[in-house]
Amino acid sequence: PVLMITGARDTSVTEEGSATPIWNQMTGTQHRRVQFHQGGHFTFTNICSIIGPLGEDNGCNDSFTPPEVAHPIVNAYIEAFVGRHFFGDESGAALIDGITSLHEDVELMKKE
Repeated sequence: PVLMITGARDTSVTEEGSATPIWNQMTGTQHRRVQFHQGGHFTFTNICSIIGPLGEDNGCNDSFTPPEVAHPIVNAYIEAFVGRHFFGDESGAALIDGITSLHEDVELMKKE
């Protein structure tokens, strides 16, 4: 099983050039993709405080999901996915199966 976490507005590792082609090639039903519709490349790091304006078009401005919002969401999806596939823990099933959501900016995709 694969868990992909992507940012729709990532200009470094684009949806069209990387994320979607990889996702489309996956087979099986256990894969999950968590997409941040307002996520950029730097949404998933803490580097915006270091590089400032250099990353403003790729996650480091107010139009993107802020890292302090994204990080706990990313952690929750990882915990639910790893819990299920490594430990048989279904306590995060509602999240990893798309029954619940943690943020309006986040879409969970499943292979059917």
